Amino acid sequence: MTSTAAKSIPVPVSASLPAINAGEVPRKLVLIADVAMYEAKRAGRACSIVFNEAMHTRLARHVTVENSLRRAIGTPELYLVYQPS
Repeated sequence: MTSTAAKSIPVPVSASLPAINAGEVPRKLVLIADVAMYEAKRAGRACSIVFNEAMHTRLARHVTVENSLRRAIGTPELYLVYQPS
C-alpha cells in the first residue's frame, strides 16, 4: 500500500497595492505598483510600502542618469583616463 503524505513548501510572495486617484491611467498604475514592489523588496521581507512621490523622484533620477550614460558611451562625452600610481 502506497502512502501519499502532503508536503508543505514555503513560497515567498511580493505584492504591491498602490493607492490611486480616480482617473489614473492603467499604464501609470502599473508603473506605480512596480515601483512600490521594488521598494518593498529592497526594504526586506514581511513589510508593506505605500507609493509616494519620493519613490518617483528616485526612479526618475536613476532613469535619467542611466540614459545619459548609455548615450555618452561611444562619444567624446565619456572617456577613461589612466593615471599610474
